[in-house]
Amino acid sequence: MADSATERISSNKENLPEDNENIVSESVDSDKINSSNCVDTELAEDIVLDNCSEDGMLRRRSSDDLDLIERVNHSKRLKIAIDSQSSSSHSPDSKHACSTPDSGLTSPVLLPQETLTTLNDEFSGQGKIEFFLPIDSLNSLPLIRIGSRDIRITSDPLSLRELPWRILVVKKYMDRNLGVFVQCDPASKSEYPQWSCQARANVSLINYVDRSTSITRELYYEFTSRTNDWGYASMIEINSTFLDDKVGWVKDGRICLEATVVADAPHAMGWDSKLHSGFVGLRNQGATCYMNSMLQSLFFTNILRRAVYQMPTQGHDTNLSVALALQRLFYELQHSDRAVSTKKLTRAFGWKTLDILMQHDVQEMCRVLLDNLEAAMKNTCVDGTIPRYLEGKMESYIKCTEIDYMSSREETFFDIQLNVKGLSHISDSFRDYIAPEILDEDNKYDAGDHGFQKAEKGVYFLKFPPVLHLHLMRFQFDPQTNLNDKINDRCEFPDRLDLTEFLKEVPDTPLIYYLHTIFVHTGDNNGGHYVTYLNPNCDDNWFKFDDEIVFRCSKEEAIDNNFGGQREHHNNRFCTNAYMLVYICENNMKDTIKTVSEQDIPQYLHQRIEEEKQVEAQKRKERQEAHLYMRVDVYTDKQFEHNHGFDLVTDYVDQQLSLVVKKDTPFNHFHVDLASHFECTVDQCRIWPIRVRYGDSYRPTAQQSHLTDESSVWDHAEQLNNWRIYLEILEDKETGTLPSFDFKSDVLMFLKFFDVYAQTITYIGSQIFSINAPFSELSPLLSKLAGLSEDSELDFYEEVSYGQVVHLEREGAVSSINELTDGDTLCYQLAQFDVSRITTLPYRNPMMSAKYYLDDIGMRLNITFKQVGVEDFGFVLQLRRDMRYPEMAVLVGNVLDVDYQKIQFFRSTYYIDTITDDIKHNSTSLVSQLVSQRCHKNEEYTILYRFLDIPLSELANMLQLKCNLLSLYATVETTCQLYVDKMELCENVFGRCRTQFNLGTETLRAFHVTSSRITQVYTEKDKLVSNLRPPALNIDRVPPDQVNVTERQALVQVVHFNKTISNCFGVPFLILLNDG
Repeated sequence: MADSATERISSNKENLPEDNENIVSESVDSDKINSSNCVDTELAEDIVLDNCSEDGMLRRRSSDDLDLIERVNHSKRLKIAIDSQSSSSHSPDSKHACSTPDSGLTSPVLLPQETLTTLNDEFSGQGKIEFFLPIDSLNSLPLIRIGSRDIRITSDPLSLRELPWRILVVKKYMDRNLGVFVQCDPASKSEYPQWSCQARANVSLINYVDRSTSITRELYYEFTSRTNDWGYASMIEINSTFLDDKVGWVKDGRICLEATVVADAPHAMGWDSKLHSGFVGLRNQGATCYMNSMLQSLFFTNILRRAVYQMPTQGHDTNLSVALALQRLFYELQHSDRAVSTKKLTRAFGWKTLDILMQHDVQEMCRVLLDNLEAAMKNTCVDGTIPRYLEGKMESYIKCTEIDYMSSREETFFDIQLNVKGLSHISDSFRDYIAPEILDEDNKYDAGDHGFQKAEKGVYFLKFPPVLHLHLMRFQFDPQTNLNDKINDRCEFPDRLDLTEFLKEVPDTPLIYYLHTIFVHTGDNNGGHYVTYLNPNCDDNWFKFDDEIVFRCSKEEAIDNNFGGQREHHNNRFCTNAYMLVYICENNMKDTIKTVSEQDIPQYLHQRIEEEKQVEAQKRKERQEAHLYMRVDVYTDKQFEHNHGFDLVTDYVDQQLSLVVKKDTPFNHFHVDLASHFECTVDQCRIWPIRVRYGDSYRPTAQQSHLTDESSVWDHAEQLNNWRIYLEILEDKETGTLPSFDFKSDVLMFLKFFDVYAQTITYIGSQIFSINAPFSELSPLLSKLAGLSEDSELDFYEEVSYGQVVHLEREGAVSSINELTDGDTLCYQLAQFDVSRITTLPYRNPMMSAKYYLDDIGMRLNITFKQVGVEDFGFVLQLRRDMRYPEMAVLVGNVLDVDYQKIQFFRSTYYIDTITDDIKHNSTSLVSQLVSQRCHKNEEYTILYRFLDIPLSELANMLQLKCNLLSLYATVETTCQLYVDKMELCENVFGRCRTQFNLGTETLRAFHVTSSRITQVYTEKDKLVSNLRPPALNIDRVPPDQVNVTERQALVQVVHFNKTISNCFGVPFLILLNDG
């Protein structure tokens, strides 16, 4: 059994003692051996650093250090030799030596390992490593034990698929077994932490005497950043027999290890499919590998791709048209340099997230898509393309064997479903398909006037299509387990298939098909992964398409490795084998795979797709650079005029101008652009930042004094991504410029007028006043602005915050605006007025002051009332928060002109209009309690309602019963809702159901169903149970043979269940059983 060296070999540094920096132990740090192909002596060098000579070798300082220094020097020479080897080419007989002056060891040191790497196939990712390892190194290395007690030695790397592959030799401390692994440890693993690569390898320990007795192990593994090696922890035991040169494992003191590696292209490592294969893949959206495989096959069926391009799609919606989405997908596969997304296609399918995450059958998906394409091609220039190239014909027959009688019918097919269970070759599957079935004994054929006859039933193939789709039936239903089982039997298929013998009429020339596509499934009946092997030109140049990864592969890997059958490196529940095959007829090869050129793509389609790509590229660029920009919402007096309540700006007003501005734009440049937009000069407009004050009120304020015009907009916005500003604009732009503003002596005020007679608040505008100006001086101007006489007596109010309005005295200590600041809102009204002239509004008492009016606005809620089951906008009422439910019900009844006692109200969810629970008829709750608890100012809420036939007070004592009328096939035909007494007679219920369902006088019965089982049967003489749960009945018309059941008959309940009897579903029903 193959294992990971990291699992079998303990080499974690966490296992080292805490004071390992001060201890020279007797083991080798395996992690360091692995990274440098030898023993790393850094820990030892830290201990005796002052004893190193210029060449890096340790000098003996005293006899006490002799053993340690010699062992470290040996490891140092080992490292030098390997470093020399890594920059040289080697052969099995080459030797390298390094001198060790003053070390006391003058003999040359043999190179401890030699590696030969052979790249057999640059494109298929196949290569062989030969690793010659001195057996002495396995005995000498444990002399130095620093850290782990295990030995780990790696060969030189072999580069396959841009990844380094090595043989890793592991010998555990105090263990005679030698472990051999294949390792893939790329240097860029930190840059690609999620990389993975599927590979298979044959690892061999070579016997020099008799190569046929060499030990070979096969492995198949997905190498990742976490588990980058896989192999066998006990390849062979190192004993005296193993060390004997005559046995053949050791020659000249070395053992020979070989590894033949076949690697796929790596995932998540930036593999360039276009560069290495000339093609690009499709991105997986979650579980769409089956769809990606099918789309690649259709794309390389060039005659079909050409027909898809020719489909007229002018005026089609990109998000809704499947034909246009497929055209775009094929276009991008043909022109893109990177993997293509299928999101636009699945969006055109109408798929939701659940559809994308649910794996479907690739054969079924192919059939459905081709049917849709065939329908879309009707009455176009490519009408009939799919039947012409993908449709075959067969004849189904039943032939009597004892009389001269035969019945036959011609049928068409788009794919052939072939059995593979117990069949070793695809030709055997064809023979099994056309083998006649004998109809005999109880299964004889009814031949009409000839009576029941013994017959043969079978099919003849009349015509095979130019593009032949073969569906290998790898999944079959097992009645014992009630599950689909995957059939992993080996079934071979050739790259050249002769189908001549399977035709009813044998043609003059052989009917030869060439293998074009192989759909491969890896997994079991519960799920798995699909990949596609494609031979685009049917010339034995194979490519593997694994979602976004595409690479060349060998013919053996594409065909031979996908016949199926259990292998040593597969387990029984996770197998890889072919699931669908696509063959192309030799006679139609020229037309079918003819290259699709640019001239085959309509000019309008090319232009449209390129324009859409440019728009998408611009949007993508904007998203990437979004952090460099900010949003600026510009308000002017025109926007403030829309607000007839509290404050100036709210989160729910969207009439403002929204600009996207680069953050580093100088403020003066932004000011110029803003003035240009409003067709004025810089001197005719002034910018006031809007800030949030206490109480969530928005007020314009002065610019910060430390900022200059050269400062960036980002600084002026105080680093807010969404900056609100008020732009003060000169009304008469021809008269000059805005008056100057002194931040020390002037104040910017916003004015509102409360019309006590009309009961409205109107925005007047903004004005700059002197801080010391008394109210007496302001009154004439304010009266004039409000359309009043200049001598009108006014009352003043300040809007401090939401719900807080302060009355300002006209006389006394506070007789001027010196305590007001920039952006404050001043609301004024007539101090003296005629109460009789005040407009009376429905459902609302008149307000005598701006304070009371604004406080009342804060208590109002805009509530939309919608009828359940009716698609309309409903109607809106503005109600006070402290209004009680009975008052609300009366108001709604008056609006609808319906008795409010026959209206049932329901709470709705906050975001969507769905019922949560009903509002009790005797409720005295406040309106604010009836809507969502997230009750904010200026926000709209929804209450649902429906009409009743009876008052709500009576409904509380009645049962709302759902009645489902069953059809003759035990399905729900229609449904109605009834309100019945809790102890109602079923006779009355059945009578009302007859009226609702337009039934006749047939006998009825009712089933109470719980968990898809009948728990109670009601007849006309029965009474309903008062606590019926759930409150629903299935109304069934009693069949004539079940009206009067005798003693020798019984009614038996039939239920549907899945796997276990406790897991029931569907609609249960009764059947009649007779005794005997």
